Amino acid sequence: MNKLTVILLTIIIITVTTLGFFFSKSKALLYDNQNTEKFDREVSVFPSSSPKDLSSSPSAAPSPPNLNKAQLETVIRNQINAKNYISLTNYMKTPSVEVTLMSTDCCGSLSPEETATQMGYINNGVPFEFNQNSPEVTNVKKSNAKFNGYFLGVSTKNEQIIGFSINNSNQIEKIEMSQSYKLYVY
Repeated sequence: MNKLTVILLTIIIITVTTLGFFFSKSKALLYDNQNTEKFDREVSVFPSSSPKDLSSSPSAAPSPPNLNKAQLETVIRNQINAKNYISLTNYMKTPSVEVTLMSTDCCGSLSPEETATQMGYINNGVPFEFNQNSPEVTNVKKSNAKFNGYFLGVSTKNEQIIGFSINNSNQIEKIEMSQSYKLYVY
């Protein structure tokens, strides 16, 4: 009984410490879709300047926060699973993103806003698992060298897949979506 108490206490301490670390690192990592305010456009909870700065220049759009790749991957995972695709536009390469909907004629170079609209293609697959070591992801990357640098997510409901190519500036530069990850496995 004493060993069990020590083990449970250790697990609780590790969990609290880990959560504390992530919370102190960036509140953005704990983003909750309910924290997005709705105006004429989506406003992310990751402003790069204060509201006072934004009001002084009405045409100024907020610039994306400076996230590292792991933080951006966390934002992608959270926003995809919240179906809040428009919030990802702040992290997309401008003026365009290369978008592919496998087995369709769509899409090519799209603006970030058009890209967010096309991401509705994956709605039926949400939630997505972004475990880069899952058998599905490793098989796709093994079969297709182009996906080696991609951050891939596979639907937990069906076989849909979405992949994000992130450039050296930590911006989303390519997105590929498909109805089935099996289309990429040979």
